[in-house]
Amino acid sequence: MHLLDLQRATATRLTGACVGLLLGISCNAQAASVSILVCDGQPIEVSGDDPEAMDEICAASLAALRYFATLDMAPTHTIRIELTGKAVAHGQGPAYGLYDGSREHLQLMSLGAITVQRPPPTLFDRAIDHAMYAGLVTHELMHAVAQQHRRVETLGVVAQEYLAYAAQRATLPEPLRLEIVGSAGVSAWEKGDTISEIYLGLNVHRFAVKSYLHLRDHRDPAAFVQEVLSSRGWSFQAN
Repeated sequence: MHLLDLQRATATRLTGACVGLLLGISCNAQAASVSILVCDGQPIEVSGDDPEAMDEICAASLAALRYFATLDMAPTHTIRIELTGKAVAHGQGPAYGLYDGSREHLQLMSLGAITVQRPPPTLFDRAIDHAMYAGLVTHELMHAVAQQHRRVETLGVVAQEYLAYAAQRATLPEPLRLEIVGSAGVSAWEKGDTISEIYLGLNVHRFAVKSYLHLRDHRDPAAFVQEVLSSRGWSFQAN
């Protein structure tokens, strides 16, 4: 159990077979119970049926929000996370997490559900342990926060991933972060470089590390983030 003073509320969700109760029609289906966890001191709500996994998300989100604050990107309203026990389906195949900006809906697969898969899954050639999982939580939360702070109607994919991967790397424990950054064998984006969806598609790991290094070393990270939040196309320029 993480050392957080967490408050837990319980909600009840009716199964589809029991909707008839709302119309005064008798049915025998049982209600399915889902727990809603409000992360202490955070605008984060987690729904699911695994209290320990929900606590873990709250712990990871606390570190993520502290990092977002350094970029003047505190959430403007509550972020709701649905914890699932299976991979999240989307257009490019199963994923461990997915943020749907059109519905402001964030789904995350629990760490336990990820680690029981066979063969054991990896991320950037590393086992997905608690530290790597916290990075995944940060990544998806940045998608949600970027949606809240975007300065255009539709924020470009490459802009979203630049922010999400930079945040994911930035919040890793230092020894792990240094190891992952070193393994990519790349330097930061340089002034005038085109940060593009093409590069993202060719090598996600290198894109992620270049983005982290660029934002980390930028003379005014918060100001550059505002430029990124104005990007609607397939690419934008580093400065």
